[in-house]
Amino acid sequence: MSSFEVSSKEMKSVEKLQESLCTYQLTKQVFNQYEKGDKSEVLLDLHQFLISHPSSSQEKSEVVYLQALDAIADRKDTLILVLNDLHARFIKKQQMKHLLVEDDAKLYDVLQSLKFEYGVEYSWLIPMLGDWHLLKIIK
Repeated sequence: MSSFEVSSKEMKSVEKLQESLCTYQLTKQVFNQYEKGDKSEVLLDLHQFLISHPSSSQEKSEVVYLQALDAIADRKDTLILVLNDLHARFIKKQQMKHLLVEDDAKLYDVLQSLKFEYGVEYSWLIPMLGDWHLLKIIK
């Protein structure tokens, strides 16, 4: 038994089981508090629970709201300014490889033309039509 080792696949299964048990425990606690009428503590307990049980498999995300610009949004020079800011915040500072930028159809066209025009400089940029625009196109 001295050579017994846990494989990475087994370890992932253990982590998944722990997360499932923690989720069950939290759900049961929330329902019990809600039934008792103690609704004010539910969100506080959820926040404390999530902090004390971090998930190793959960992808971390960040939403950043840039400052309001007094400029025309669909102009190349404005977008270059915004893209340089995004590059500094995410690609350089957080060492991300790619950045998904959600936009409308007009901005999508301008971003695609910037990617074509500048090539490697904007290889990290992935323009994507916003959900509403995709739904309008599909209909």
